[in-house]
Amino acid sequence: MQREMKGAIIGLICGVIWVILGFWNLILILLLSAIGYLVGRYRDQLPVFKRWLMQVLDR
Repeated sequence: MQREMKGAIIGLICGVIWVILGFWNLILILLLSAIGYLVGRYRDQLPVFKRWLMQVLDR
């Protein structure tokens, strides 16, 4: 799927949520989604970071 289409779909979803729930609820949903994404990314990257740290400390 093209980036423009993904952006349009995300914009449409955000717009619908804004109309239905209101501005502050939209902000809360986006904030919690971003936090969830960052926590998941951190947990996925943790083994890579540990491996790198062990290599650095073993030198």
